[in-house]
This record gives sequence, C-alpha cells and structure tokens, in this order.
Amino acid sequence: MEILTLRDPSRGDSTSGYTFVNGAFFCHLLEDVVREPKAGRPTEWGALVAWVKTWKIDKITAIPFGRYQTIINMSNRFKRLMPLLLGVPAFDGVRMHPGLKPEDTEACLLPGDELYETDAGPRVKSGTTRPAAERLQTAIQEALDRGEEVWWEFKENPA
Repeated sequence: MEILTLRDPSRGDSTSGYTFVNGAFFCHLLEDVVREPKAGRPTEWGALVAWVKTWKIDKITAIPFGRYQTIINMSNRFKRLMPLLLGVPAFDGVRMHPGLKPEDTEACLLPGDELYETDAGPRVKSGTTRPAAERLQTAIQEALDRGEEVWWEFKENPA
C-alpha cells in the first residue's frame, strides 16, 4: 500500500497536507512546521541524520520529506496498537494518531476529515480526527494482513 501526503507550505505553527491512499484522496493531515532546508540534503545515512539534527527543533518540527515504511505495533506511550513510521532520520516514535493542534503532534501525524484556518495556523476540526485516524489505521492493518508492505511518502504539494 502506498500512502502519499502532499504538504502545503507551513503556516503559523503548523503544516497541513492532503493524504492519498493508493492514489485516492483519503483525508487531511496536520503536522508540525516544516523546517527542512530546500538544499543540501545528503544521501548517505549518517550524514543525513547529522544534517537533520542541524535544523530539527525537538517536538515542534515535521519529519523530513521522504518515503518511510509503516507498520502497526504497540505504543508504549498510548498503550495501544498504532501506526509507526520506520527509519525517519533523527526522529524516533513517529506515529499517526488523533489530534487537533500542533501541541498534539510532537512530530507525529494528525489526520482529519476537515481542517480550518486560525491566526496561529491550520487545525483539525473537532470530531473529524478520530474517524479519519481509525479509517487510516484500518486500511494500513488490512494491507499488512494481506502481506503488503505499507509505505508513507511526504512531498511538497505542487499545486
């Protein structure tokens, strides 16, 4: 299964995006601010991790652009099964879960069926995050149950 999030430019304290599953629009996504520089990204893993650490601000920075294998496993923090992105350079424990605002992310991914704008930046509309998160987790689990790998890619929105 392929999940693609096309990120809009960060506004205020957050970043909104459009998430597609196997090419079909699925839901919106809220993340922390994208701080990744447009140039200078190394290709070698150790250099990439060191580079990310030069611009990452812990708990308030969106993960780097890229493609990450996604699994579902037990979250020690939330005490339940949740999607987890693997191999995110200089980030640990990046999960997809319900939430409404950047304070809920800590670099995680907050799905929602509706977003709205505030003076501080985009937010997930209350009542739309749990249904979107549950649908997305179910889709991921069903793909994994079929023996498929799940990959989640993050790109700039070209629109």
